[in-house]
Amino acid sequence: MLWGVRNVGAFATLMQDGRVVSQSRRFMAPFKDLQWAQPRIRVQRSGSRVIFTSDVFVWGVCIDPDGEKAISDDMFDLLPGVPYESEWPCDVETPSIARCASGDPQIDYIDELSETTNVVGVTVGRNDN
Repeated sequence: MLWGVRNVGAFATLMQDGRVVSQSRRFMAPFKDLQWAQPRIRVQRSGSRVIFTSDVFVWGVCIDPDGEKAISDDMFDLLPGVPYESEWPCDVETPSIARCASGDPQIDYIDELSETTNVVGVTVGRNDN
């Protein structure tokens, strides 16, 4: 694969006490012209936290498309190799990914409490706007 403005970006993170508090990304090409890599997202439950990770950039991960859940962030980007953590009540089911703006991911759901892994290769939707 040749590298160019359609498939390369720059990322920055601001960390405090070992946690990401802010992140940013920059692409030279418009989003509509970018060539997205096929993402594989890992969703891991750890007590009252849920952790999302991917080895490639994932634009617009959406876990609440209707905005009806009481969560701190219902849509976010995943930076390559940078865990995205969110508070998630222990008594609430692990969040599912409704869609990703950059394409249809393969999703691995991992529940540390029961030590089970569910691999999901479903189409979660795509927004081509």
